[in-house]
Formats: sequence, structure tokens, C-alpha cells
Amino acid sequence: MFLFKKEENSDVFTEFHDLYSESDDKQNWYFSASCLEESIKNFKKLHPEMSTITLWTDNGAHYKNTSLLLWLSNISALTAVQVSSFRNFEPQKGKTKLDGHYATLKFSLKRFRREGNDVMSGEQIEKGTNGRLRGTHVYGVSIDRSKEPESAKTMKGITG
Repeated sequence: MFLFKKEENSDVFTEFHDLYSESDDKQNWYFSASCLEESIKNFKKLHPEMSTITLWTDNGAHYKNTSLLLWLSNISALTAVQVSSFRNFEPQKGKTKLDGHYATLKFSLKRFRREGNDVMSGEQIEKGTNGRLRGTHVYGVSIDRSKEPESAKTMKGITG
């Protein structure tokens, strides 16, 4: 989800960028990094004037780890967008707008199914939401696991 202003004194706009992967179901830091990169690139295509963002995530382990933080230090080279801040919501806090979006997305897909369509693939999800949900962009992401770097490890001699 992106919240942004087109101009300093303008209203705040909301856009949802929903991603799916049909070939990768391993939700780890690299999956999250790949999805963040794809979302930021797509957002930048729609809003080329944007140069800085703040990231907010839930408290999932795939977001709260050293490997993702190290990867984020290079995100501006990959996307032409600088991450000014990276924050995590407290458990059960702050995601109301996003949760409401997913409820609306679910309703849209139910209606699409009642119209006689299937929702068995990412392409069908795109078709079932395209033009039905204002400010929503749905697209697939392809994760190339052969490019996944080794995860950051605790330095030898360091204990928790």
C-alpha cells in the first residue's frame, strides 16, 4: 500500500499494489525483498516524480531480519527510489486500511466467481480485480531463487 501526496499541499492518495507468485511459495526475506522491489518499480512507473518513500511492514520474521535490512541499503540503485525510513507496526496495530482493502478485494473476487469465472490463477485474479477496485494494481512477481544471496548470519562469537 502506498500513501502519497502529489504535491506538498495536496490530499493524501492511497494506492494498493497486490502481488502474487505462481511459482514460489517460500515466504522469506528474499521473497519480501523481491516483492518490495517490484512494487516500488511499478509505483515509480506510475509516479515518476516520486523519489523517496517510507516503508511500513507487519512484524513478520521475513521483514524483521538483518538480510532484508542489508538489501534495503541498495534499494535506491535498483529502483531509483530512496527509502527514508523502515518501520514495523506493533502487533495488531496500524493495518486497518490495508485489512479493509483485502476485505474489498475478497468481495470483488467473490462477485467475479458468481459471474461464472474461475479464480485459480494469478491471471484470473488480475482479471477479477481489473477495473473493479479503484487505486488497486495487481500483478505477478517472478522470484529468481538462483540470484538469492546467502542470508546474513550472526558473526562468530556473538551470542544472543
